[in-house]
Order: sequence, then C-alpha cells, then structure tokens
Amino acid sequence: MQAPDPKAKGNPSDPFLFATHDVVNVLVLLFVLGLPYADQSLLVQSYMDAKVLHLLGVGWFYGGLIASSVVVSRFIWMQPALDHAKLAHGFRFLLVLEVFCIPSISLIAYAGMAMVVQRGGFESQPWAHQGYLALLYSPVALMITPRLYHKRLINNPNVDIERERRLAFWLDWSFIVVMTLGIGFLAASMVWKTPLF
Repeated sequence: MQAPDPKAKGNPSDPFLFATHDVVNVLVLLFVLGLPYADQSLLVQSYMDAKVLHLLGVGWFYGGLIASSVVVSRFIWMQPALDHAKLAHGFRFLLVLEVFCIPSISLIAYAGMAMVVQRGGFESQPWAHQGYLALLYSPVALMITPRLYHKRLINNPNVDIERERRLAFWLDWSFIVVMTLGIGFLAASMVWKTPLF
C-alpha cells in the first residue's frame, strides 16, 4: 500500500457536493418515474417541438458526460506529477459537471413521453419502452458509480496514484466505447421503431 500523501487535505465542501449530486439524481429519477402518470395536458402538444426538445436533451446529456469524462481522464492520466490533491480535484470537477448534466435526463424523458403519447403510448409503441428504462437506469448508475469510485478516491489519501492513473485511462476509453455503442443501438431502434430486446 502506498504511504499517505502528506499534502492530502479534505475539502469542507465535499459533503455538500456529494449530497447535491445525490439529490439531483433522486429528483430526476422521481420525475422520470412519475412521467407516465402525468396529465397529458402538461406535455408538449406539438410532435416537432417535442422532437427538438428530445434531441437537445440527448445532446446535452451525452455530449456533457462524454466531454467531462474525457477532460477529467486526460487531466488525471496526462499529469506529469500527479498527487492525491490533483486526483481529488479532477474527480470533484467531474461530479460538478455531472450535476449540471443530469437534469438533461428530465428533458429527454419529458419530450420523449410527449412523442410517445401522441403516437398512442407504450402499448402501440413498444420500442419506446427500452428508452424509458434506460432513462430510469441513468440516475441510478450516476449515483452508484461515483459513490463506489469517485467519492472513495476523493476521501482516501492512501490510494495508489499510478494505479489510478492507469485505471483512469482505461475507464476513459471503455466509457467512450460503451456509450457510443449504447447510443448507436438506441438511436437505431428508435429510428427503425423496433425494440432491441
């Protein structure tokens, strides 16, 4: 095990950042869960307006998360001299960016639900159900992953810096590959109006 970093210092705002990250995810999850039960008059009535909002939300969510993950991973694994303070700073920055990206899930779900309702609901559009499940999964994954990895590293000055640098590199590229494949398959299923499973 690596010796503790003598420069490592806790940040008094960390508990607030962690709580904000969790609260935003929970609110988005509750919003998405409640959408199927919302009054249809609250949804956008124009299919084209809903489509534009949906695409804006998708661009905001995936663009923001992919860009932030790549930026933070580059910051971590390209640092010539990386210590725990820089590592923690990188992951704090990622959590802040996620807080600003996560609300886009609400926009994606809201606009998507508006389009599905105008086409007869989930009963007549079964392909849309998998997109809805993916939106329910997203806030949960974005709560669990930082708790298991980012928050642990921020709070632990005894981490092996070189190991985390290598791990950040592989997480970076695996995230890009998985997200690209996931987005591609979901987009294809929605264009072709056929379920993936």
